[in-house]
Amino acid sequence: MYNVLAKKFKGDDLAKILVEGAEKGHNDSKGSARKLLDYQVDKWQKAKRNEEDVFKLLKLDETDENPLESPVFPKWANFVWGRYPDDNPNEMILNKLSLFYKSKNALVGGLDALDWATPNSQNTAARKILEYQFKQWKNKGAKEVFDILDLHQTDSNLFSRPAFAAWVDFVSSKFSNKMEAFETTFSVIGLDYKDNLETILPILKRVYKNDLDKLLSEGTQIERVKPVAEKLQKAVVQRQQDGKLLLARKKLKNYDWEELPPAKRQNSNRPPAIGQNSKSPPGPATTSKLAPASTSKQASDLVLAQVLAPVPDPDPDPALDPVSASGPARASASDPSLDADSAPAAERPIIDLNKPPDERH
Repeated sequence: MYNVLAKKFKGDDLAKILVEGAEKGHNDSKGSARKLLDYQVDKWQKAKRNEEDVFKLLKLDETDENPLESPVFPKWANFVWGRYPDDNPNEMILNKLSLFYKSKNALVGGLDALDWATPNSQNTAARKILEYQFKQWKNKGAKEVFDILDLHQTDSNLFSRPAFAAWVDFVSSKFSNKMEAFETTFSVIGLDYKDNLETILPILKRVYKNDLDKLLSEGTQIERVKPVAEKLQKAVVQRQQDGKLLLARKKLKNYDWEELPPAKRQNSNRPPAIGQNSKSPPGPATTSKLAPASTSKQASDLVLAQVLAPVPDPDPDPALDPVSASGPARASASDPSLDADSAPAAERPIIDLNKPPDERH
């Protein structure tokens, strides 16, 4: 398709159309335009166009914010990597991007924020550039890079800074021993940092992945990081409980108890609960495990937790379902089809257990 279009449009006109489609077209046309741009990039490489020309052809110099936020930024990065493989292309990319950021903190933070995004070509490019930057810092200490990123000047909300997440990632990359990296991280930021400690959990989970629980467990045995490890362990447990509660709420999301018919809301179509006669006069409603008497908006956390693993009511056993004192009288003796053993639960005689056995009939 690209060759057909290239014959129709002369010069750089096709590139302009493809860039426009990649940025502003509908979903299907965006995807097609971005794929066709790969052929255009290959053509530019063979024609030995320079990185500045291609940067402008992709309209990256016209973005309102910065080039990283453009969906065609990866096309330019791929062009530079392919066009200048022996001329330190990553440094060329970083130098160009630094013109759009006020500080190294902002640039690294921007790269890391993009790296956190939903996987696509944009954050793949960002990750590659970020890893290059980490290699440039390999001979620098964790505290030195912390200062380079101006994180030492942050009075609050340190953990929410994109550059901080990148720094934690960098520290992890410096050590083959993950516990050593974990200890170093908290020795630099201090164990009594004023930020809410649990807000660092998403960053640690992203960096250490499935090793985090093990690190926290081992950390409780190391005096220097024991206070932090214990606090984070509690935060992990709390988040897990909150997650279960959220799941329960989602299960009840489409259950509007207020709009159900009163009969169903009271769960009257189910077998009577033990100790409650189905024909008894109206009285206090018995709370069902599956249908709380209150509305979903008023449901307690306990009820929501029960919804996660509801226990079905057993079939009522006539022998275990005595009739309340307010129930109907004994079945008529004139009806031979009904006796004390076969009578329905609602019509069985009341047996006074306080009387001697020979007086109970």
